Amino acid sequence: MNYVQFVERHGIQGKLATDLARLLDNQQFAVDPKNGYYGLPNVRQDVFDKFCRVCVGANAPVPDLETALIECHLPQNVEDKNVKASETLAKVLTSRVEGHDGVTADVVRAMATMFTVFPNLQGYGSVDNNALVAMANRNLIRMAREPIRPKYEPLTIDCSTPPRPLKVLIVDDDIGEILKTASSLAGWPDVDVSWIHQKSNLGYSPSTATIENATIELAQAVVARGCDVVFMDQGMRDIEGDKVVAKLIEQGACMVFVANTGGNGDELKDAGCVASAEKGRKIVKAMQIVFDCLPE
Repeated sequence: MNYVQFVERHGIQGKLATDLARLLDNQQFAVDPKNGYYGLPNVRQDVFDKFCRVCVGANAPVPDLETALIECHLPQNVEDKNVKASETLAKVLTSRVEGHDGVTADVVRAMATMFTVFPNLQGYGSVDNNALVAMANRNLIRMAREPIRPKYEPLTIDCSTPPRPLKVLIVDDDIGEILKTASSLAGWPDVDVSWIHQKSNLGYSPSTATIENATIELAQAVVARGCDVVFMDQGMRDIEGDKVVAKLIEQGACMVFVANTGGNGDELKDAGCVASAEKGRKIVKAMQIVFDCLPE
């Protein structure tokens, strides 16, 4: 599925549709059911749902559900002992209601089926609504029936136009959080978003000098992007975002910094960040402050 081509094929207008399509097409944000990061599928699902809402607002068809997203919510690498335990429990439950009719007996039979469908209930895994819907959809699609989907309402976003075109850079070690923040900026006029996925692993108990060199390298990578605004995470494995911001300000970098952590970002604010976006949750307030702080 190529989402940009989908937008062009159905004549869907607007930057919001194009921005979301480009995020969904980017292989950095692809999910792998067999080797997936637990947070990315949920974020990608949110972005996919936003895209579908844009399609509905444009009176265009919505794309098919992504098979990989469905599979990500299903049991993976289930241990044989859990399968056997679940099968045994299912047989016991079924035998206890043999010859009985009625709603209560049907519930017990449904629970027996649940244990065979989700054998990881016997282990440390858990089954949530996403898993239940995913299992239903996988089977509905196999039967060539319409899968369960949300009721998509047309999507509108709260945004404003910056005083001049802006290049925004997101720096984070979590690819799911990068996607979350980038999607919160989708559709903003005159805002171009890119990112640095900080993946370096400095090994066990790196020295102070090693961490310092890595901090300098990351600061240099930020400068090389030539951005106007930087959304900076704090804890990036061994590198601390506030140290990167302090290094950049010390070097006279002409850019506006925004704390982009799961919390209040006090360390980053102390280092020179003018606002906190909280992984995109407070994007509107943060961007308004950024607009006021842009250099002439």
